Amino acid sequence: MRLGRQEQGRAALARRRARLLPNPTEVVNEGHDQDNGEAKIVVESDSSKPFIGLAFKLQQDKYGQLTYFRIYQGQVTSGDTIYNISNEKRKVRVPRMFRMHSDDREEIQTAEAGGHRRVLRRGSQLRRDLHRRQMNVTLTSMHVPAAVISLAVRPKDRAAEANFSKALNRFTKEDPTFRVSQDEESQETIIAGMGELHLDIYMERMRREYACEVIAGKPQVAYRETITQRSEIAYTHKKQTGGSGQYAKIGGYMEPLPSDSVETYEFVDDVTGGSIPREFISACDKGFKEGVKKGSLIGFPVVAVRCVVNDGASHAVDSSEMAFKTAAWMGFREAYSGAKPTILEPIMKVEVEAPIEFQGSVVGQVKPAPRRHPRDQERRERYHHRRGAAEQHVRLLDGSALRHAGQRPVHDGVREVRARSQAGTGRNDQEVPRAAREGSRRAQVKKANVRARKSLEANASRLLSFVVQCPRDFDNLSRENQAMTPSEADNGV
Repeated sequence: MRLGRQEQGRAALARRRARLLPNPTEVVNEGHDQDNGEAKIVVESDSSKPFIGLAFKLQQDKYGQLTYFRIYQGQVTSGDTIYNISNEKRKVRVPRMFRMHSDDREEIQTAEAGGHRRVLRRGSQLRRDLHRRQMNVTLTSMHVPAAVISLAVRPKDRAAEANFSKALNRFTKEDPTFRVSQDEESQETIIAGMGELHLDIYMERMRREYACEVIAGKPQVAYRETITQRSEIAYTHKKQTGGSGQYAKIGGYMEPLPSDSVETYEFVDDVTGGSIPREFISACDKGFKEGVKKGSLIGFPVVAVRCVVNDGASHAVDSSEMAFKTAAWMGFREAYSGAKPTILEPIMKVEVEAPIEFQGSVVGQVKPAPRRHPRDQERRERYHHRRGAAEQHVRLLDGSALRHAGQRPVHDGVREVRARSQAGTGRNDQEVPRAAREGSRRAQVKKANVRARKSLEANASRLLSFVVQCPRDFDNLSRENQAMTPSEADNGV
């Protein structure tokens, strides 16, 4: 029978796998004997020895939760009771077993060492060491890489929160690289995985399998607030009700802690003379602690602050612990705005390892580029602007341009003609007729223009540098060229 292309490829792959991959009996597997100080022992692929296996995968389908496990030693039969050593030797009954063929499965009664089987069971956990009661051996745990990306997720609809929790609980059991945590500060649910596609697949599964739309975003940055200068605290809390009221007055100041301080908050009792009773000092401390929990800038905790109480007043009837706590809290909020608060960003510690021969280039890439002064940037932009303007104005250097540039040493011919036109030809101008005088002058200007044009071609680089250094002259030059007619430009007038 002739096989198709797909069947031929599968058959060739199966033959190569059987020839190249090792036989289970040829591989040396090691375990750790828990009764002998985790000493290493060899786990042999022998069906006559006690059963040792490892559960490595979970799957949820229409029949329930399925656990994939591998048998390293011994055999197991449907209906046997094995022990989960990773969970305090909890008993696990094997109800049914299957041999997998892609999506198809074949129910079996007995499984021996060297094979992969699937057990239909609820409540199993991933990465569990299974064995008989007389064995107390653990196998080498799987290497689970650290997550590389994280997202903050929440259900779009509050009604789907139950399904949202079920989905996350199931996915964490099935995939050890998928991790779920909750930020204590922002109360956000954070999911982490091996890549953006990894997390997108699970969010799509939530929508498809649990009918739970998910809103994803970047986790909130853990900012902090602090103060930069000293600020005085003076607040009086008064409140009158039907019975006894509330009265408390505190005075003091807040100041930033030193940069090398370990503590983020410090309270100092500097009260003398009994202006505040001793039983209310702790209430002032509690009020300040309430104030540092949430700053007024962006609502994040306040760190590196010292609160000092050195004065105050009380009432024999209306003063209470709650009154002084409220006074300290409100006094902190008032003084905080006058202490020039600022925002602190988190700093991450990064370790880079590289060969010694690439140390210079690696350090250069890790270090931030030096910040240039704004004036340097302005000068650079002005230079490029002048150079671009110069390249545009080079084309406008016709007769008028050459006459205007005759003041420069490059255009000696124009300067010579200008000097002759101003000083005359050396003869008496009255003796020469006016027409002859004008004709001779035009001829001299024409010859001077030819010499200057040749000089311009020979000294193009010098002319370009002159244009870049003198942009003001070219502004005037452009105005003159715009005012000239084409005939005047051709005649050099």
